[in-house]
Amino acid sequence: FYFVTKPFQKEVIETLVERCVWTQRLQRQNLAYTEQLERHVEQAKEFQMSLLPGSFPPVPGVQCGIRYVPSEVLGGDFYDFYSISASTVAIAVADVFGHGVVAAMRTGIVKSLFAQAVREDPSPSSVIHTINDGMNRFGGESPLTLFYGVLDADEMVIRYANAGHPGPLVCRPDCEIESLDSSAPLLGAGMELPENSELEMKVAWGDTILFYTDGIIEAIDAEHCWFGVDNLVRTIREKVEQRPQVIADEVCRAARRFAAGGLPMDDLTALVLRLDRPE
Repeated sequence: FYFVTKPFQKEVIETLVERCVWTQRLQRQNLAYTEQLERHVEQAKEFQMSLLPGSFPPVPGVQCGIRYVPSEVLGGDFYDFYSISASTVAIAVADVFGHGVVAAMRTGIVKSLFAQAVREDPSPSSVIHTINDGMNRFGGESPLTLFYGVLDADEMVIRYANAGHPGPLVCRPDCEIESLDSSAPLLGAGMELPENSELEMKVAWGDTILFYTDGIIEAIDAEHCWFGVDNLVRTIREKVEQRPQVIADEVCRAARRFAAGGLPMDDLTALVLRLDRPE
């Protein structure tokens, strides 16, 4: 700990030894506290991951692939599903502002509100109003973007409300791309929503649908350029023949490659559905 020059006095040595002992004790306490924090964060990560569904509800002809990459141990992205009928499924993809523990806590609140809303009335307009009202109870300090859609594989339509979230992309078999654009402002920011925020889009067998969060298109490289929607569309078209899981993996991988050497990345979530006509 210290270098002592000669000649030295006993009192000086005793004082330095006391400082050494105190320093060691402090280091051990700091190490124990750090290890405790790491255990708590790991437990929080396990809890947050338990909030995410393990698999996509079985819908004839619909395949799913998911890739979720938090920017920190805990993240602010969230997705969930709810089976309405054998051929109808509700899909939610959200991005809570912020990172770390606070964002993770808010995703738990969104999970609870989503479960309550979709059981009461799974229509898109009703669900986003319920979640908005719930998050506004925190004084407009818990904003999030949310895409909520109901895919009906009998009618081949997706009815949705998009509250400030990046528009999911529908890639047709001929690689034409359509976007499920915003229909309402972000939630939990103390803003009023339109009475009816519901839109719909026809889908067809052979379509591939990508739901994602803004961490992908806002990945920034060393030249301070964004990955952007154009690069995302290019990635989808290049991989559209692959399985949904491969597409989801490649979308996140492409954004991370693009941002190598650039600014720190946000959370990344890519959820891909493929509509293959059931036999």
